Amino acid sequence: MVVGEDLVSNPASKTEQTFKRAIIRWGHFRLVDEVERSDLIIVILEYSSSKPTRTERVSEKLVIFVGGRTPSVDAAPLWSVADVGPALGQRPTSKLVDDLRKHLSELRKSPPRRSDTVG
Repeated sequence: MVVGEDLVSNPASKTEQTFKRAIIRWGHFRLVDEVERSDLIIVILEYSSSKPTRTERVSEKLVIFVGGRTPSVDAAPLWSVADVGPALGQRPTSKLVDDLRKHLSELRKSPPRRSDTVG
């Protein structure tokens, strides 16, 4: 599920298109349109440092929340990552998805946590 201020007002944004392509290419998640049907909600925030010029720098932040309902303003995310694209207005969206992929891969490799028992 993709939600974000810029994405809601501009559903054909480059960020959304790039994100969806990267997620589909990865094949690990299935995108849905309804918050109620989602397991996770991924929010992408996009900021630009200047007007579109050769020196424009686009910053993006990918934040993941538990799905099923729209997160409240004070909801704690499960995970987040941010990055700034190189000059010329390039977006770091694909790198953010790669960071998520690496993080999930590392989680799978780590041994399961054992709960401490009293006894």
